[in-house]
Amino acid sequence: MVIRSFPRTVALLVARILAFLALVVLAMGFLMPVLRNARERLLAPSDFDTLALGSIAALAAALAATVLCMKFFERLRWVDVGLWWRPATQWNLAAGLFAGLVSAGVATVVPVLFGAGEFLPVTSSNADLPQLIYFLVVIAIAAAGEELQFRGYLFQVLVRATGIIPALLITGALFGMLHLGNPGSSRLGTLNTVLAGVALGYAFWRSRDLWLPIGAHIGWNCVFPLVGDELSGIGVHLTGYRIFWKSAALWHGGSYGPEAGLYGTAGLLAMLVLVRRLPVKRQDAPLLESGATPL
Repeated sequence: MVIRSFPRTVALLVARILAFLALVVLAMGFLMPVLRNARERLLAPSDFDTLALGSIAALAAALAATVLCMKFFERLRWVDVGLWWRPATQWNLAAGLFAGLVSAGVATVVPVLFGAGEFLPVTSSNADLPQLIYFLVVIAIAAAGEELQFRGYLFQVLVRATGIIPALLITGALFGMLHLGNPGSSRLGTLNTVLAGVALGYAFWRSRDLWLPIGAHIGWNCVFPLVGDELSGIGVHLTGYRIFWKSAALWHGGSYGPEAGLYGTAGLLAMLVLVRRLPVKRQDAPLLESGATPL
């Protein structure tokens, strides 16, 4: 057994975290201009194309940082962060999708059923099949990128060093801070995003892979544009219908969407319950094991 002093242990943890974050930022800084230039050559720019480029760059940057940190700090394969593709992971991905869809339904459809709002047709929407597929793919890429950033290497080295509760709180707070600049952001919206980070971190803790939180995140994000409501301040209406709320903004979140309201709080609490109760196939988590190679 290797026994290290407390200051050295903290220094190694900080080195890993800073290296991962620096690699993500550097990779994003490199990839965004490259992708933006390619977009301008091939496509007519739009706001959502910008979001798509950011999502692709974020996923690629997180993947690059993960590969390097896993190889040089841990002497592990990049898939050991929880990205193996096995029958168990397919089950966990499906369970996560179910949890995300149901919990987002609690935040949107359930209040409408109880009279807090109504679905009405709108003339301006992206309601055609190619656009629908395109937007849902972009939403899935964005969710996968955020999970790799916040529940991948960063989260798992924190769990290994500090335990699950501090790791959930730290990464949940960072996840909330990431969304502070979104249109219509509010204090309740930030708190709900922290709660989302905790729920998704707990999903990893239950399954020991990233597929359960990735599925939950994708399921959650897909519901809002499908039912016609804002997703983290971004309005993409895919079906020709949208929700017109009758309740106060405190409940439905105003221009940010239900994630900034009490309906969103209820949905995220439902996600926590579902993640806790659903049958999940727990896998090995090499990065959490104390035997990982030290620096």
